[in-house]
Amino acid sequence: MIITLAIIGAVLLTGGIAAIILANMSDYKTEMAPMEADASYLDDSSDEVSDFQTDAEAEAQRLQEEAEAQVAAMQAEAEAAVSSSSNPSGYYNISTVTSGYPIVIKLNVSPDGSVSGKYAYESTLRKYGDKPKSWFTISGTVGDDGVISMDITHPDYGLFEFWVAKIYGSGSNATITGTMTNVNTGSTYYLGSNAKPTEN
Repeated sequence: MIITLAIIGAVLLTGGIAAIILANMSDYKTEMAPMEADASYLDDSSDEVSDFQTDAEAEAQRLQEEAEAQVAAMQAEAEAAVSSSSNPSGYYNISTVTSGYPIVIKLNVSPDGSVSGKYAYESTLRKYGDKPKSWFTISGTVGDDGVISMDITHPDYGLFEFWVAKIYGSGSNATITGTMTNVNTGSTYYLGSNAKPTEN
């Protein structure tokens, strides 16, 4: 009899515990239901992250394409400058300086490599006007490397200077750099520069 009561008590106790657990599980599911319903924001945030990544990739692609376009433009400009300096045929009207003294150069470079023209100091043009004696005459040739060798003469003095120079660019943007050496004194002046002349 005692054994039977013990078994019945154990069964009742086990059933009670199971009932309590089931009741708690039901309450837990009831509490979790609203949270599960609101969990859609996790999917939304995942979509937002995906959209952000797509936007970032598109922006990176755009920036890369812009950078590549700028590099291509710079390369084309550099190639044009090299081409211009190695084959500088054309007419040039260049305002520049020689060791800081403002000068005007009017130069014609023929396709066959011959060079002709004239140059004058701006101060001389202001003082005496645009007259033949205000100008030095230029004659020379262009080498394969684009370097122009020029003899400079004057109506009163004959051979006056010797230039070695290079032209960069074209039209109104053209510049010239090089040296001009006075054949009488040996002094060297610098075309397109404010550097002081060397005295010999």
